[in-house]
Amino acid sequence: MTDLPLRPHPRLALRLLALTGLAAVLGACGGGPQCVVDTHCKIDERCVERRCVAIGPQDAGVDGSLDGSLDAGPRDSGADTGPRDSGSLDAGPPPTGQVMAFSDQADVGAGPVPRTLVTAAFSQSPAGDCTTRTVGGCTLTQCPDTSPPVMDGGVDAGPAPDAGSVDSGPVDAGPPPVAPNAGVIVVTAGGPTATLPPAADGSYAPFTAASLLWPDGSATVNFQAFGTSPGVPGFMQSVPAPTSVTLTSPDLSTGTTTVTRLAGVDLAWTGTTAGVITVLIGQ
Repeated sequence: MTDLPLRPHPRLALRLLALTGLAAVLGACGGGPQCVVDTHCKIDERCVERRCVAIGPQDAGVDGSLDGSLDAGPRDSGADTGPRDSGSLDAGPPPTGQVMAFSDQADVGAGPVPRTLVTAAFSQSPAGDCTTRTVGGCTLTQCPDTSPPVMDGGVDAGPAPDAGSVDSGPVDAGPPPVAPNAGVIVVTAGGPTATLPPAADGSYAPFTAASLLWPDGSATVNFQAFGTSPGVPGFMQSVPAPTSVTLTSPDLSTGTTTVTRLAGVDLAWTGTTAGVITVLIGQ
């Protein structure tokens, strides 16, 4: 019998070599969990340098590193706040108003009766194309009428349909708007001190007294307002008080007289005073 030499099958040799290479690769991992791809590890692990490493909460790999740190780089929101410039706020025209002080003695047949009356009122100036001009010692402001015209198409559509009655109950419109005011106003002139505090709606109740606000002769009337914000700012003003004049015509000794528009009335008085004498005729 002749002994034949045994030769390994080529396919078997390749398989042995492949298994040997795989064993060499796996043997190089050393101890502990070994892997080649992530699927060889648990679901909460990944394969790093042939070792299964637990994935921590910061292992997001944003910067490409595998050390478990999160480096998102510098954050730039792209918003440039810069210096804030609110610009100028136009609140519209300022409020206007007047403070008036009256001091007189009325003779209604029973002798002269001294009286003092101080009033104050302010309102918001209308916005628009207003013109201002001086008339005598006064400043007149005229503004166009901005109210919408009445629409009348001349067509009678007949009575409005009756939709029935709807009772929605009382409607609360809230508090009324507050009129512009200058806070507490104080007027002094040697007589009683007139103090006018604004009401809740911004209006002023008149101040009255049964005495003269200033004595006849040289006196000064002082006006002071403490102001409000927003509203009318505070102010102080002093003016010389006028001296008294006595009306002689028409005769008011009975308290009243009759004046007709067509005939008019002639006025006469005694005494002099600086400024302008104004006569108020009422019904």
